Formats: sequence, C-alpha cells, structure tokens
Amino acid sequence: MPVWAVVPAAGRGTRFGAPMPKQYLEVAGRPLIAWTLDALLGHPAVAGVVAVLSAGDSDWP
Repeated sequence: MPVWAVVPAAGRGTRFGAPMPKQYLEVAGRPLIAWTLDALLGHPAVAGVVAVLSAGDSDWP
C-alpha cells in the first residue's frame, strides 16, 4: 500500500545556534533535507513526499 510522507521542515533552529535552519545545513556536501527527501523518495512504499516549510522561507535551495 503506497503512502505519502510529510516532512516538517518549518523550524528556524534558533536554539541550535547555526546561521541557518538545521534542515539546510550541509552534511557530506548536501543539505540535510536533501538526504531525508532522497531516502523517502527512494523507498518503494512511498508514493510521494510533502515538505512543509515556513511561509516566505528564503533558505530553500
């Protein structure tokens, strides 16, 4: 049965203290959110992915 994944990525990560939200920080040369989305989209049971961002998110690649 195919499912859709919802990835909440609207946080600013202010307690983390980084210059940008955690989901956009690079890990092994790619934004963390890219690793997450690719893993979900590569799963055979996942029909699609919805990334939930903040309104006016200027950091989205």
